[in-house]
Amino acid sequence: MLLTPTGERLGETADIARHIASQAPKELGLFPVEEKAAAHARLVFDLSNTRPLDLLNPLTNWFSAEDSRAKQVEMIPMCVEAFKAAAEHFPGEGPFFGGDSPHYGDFGMFHVVSLLRGLNRDAFASLGPKWTTFYDRMAALPGVKEYLAERPQAGTGTVGRPGSLSFTEPLDSA
Repeated sequence: MLLTPTGERLGETADIARHIASQAPKELGLFPVEEKAAAHARLVFDLSNTRPLDLLNPLTNWFSAEDSRAKQVEMIPMCVEAFKAAAEHFPGEGPFFGGDSPHYGDFGMFHVVSLLRGLNRDAFASLGPKWTTFYDRMAALPGVKEYLAERPQAGTGTVGRPGSLSFTEPLDSA
């Protein structure tokens, strides 16, 4: 974690994601080069990687299933509000935060919205059609679609910390 001068906590994960995106073929558009678009991609990734949305990871794969369920009562509503606020950063056109094609910030946001979808389908549905379209379009991207079909599945004892929800229970995240 990085603590900014204003006291805001930022995950260093954003720096790693930005670096990886900068190494991708330019035609993919994962790493915007125009200053305003680059700042937007960073903002979207940071939103996905800070409180409260970063709480979805430990709720899914760290806390015991029992502790996760108890914590979700408070945390899921906070996350829903954060997703609704983040929706202000969708551009007017296109299903992605990056517009017609995703940037690396979209992938960070896809990760956390898929965790919410797996933990609480009703909370995910309450986000509205823009988020449903975003999720569906991200999940259908070449490479992402194949990965989601082939990755180890929750509830098989191969994903997450032993005893966590993702370790012990199937989650409807794909």
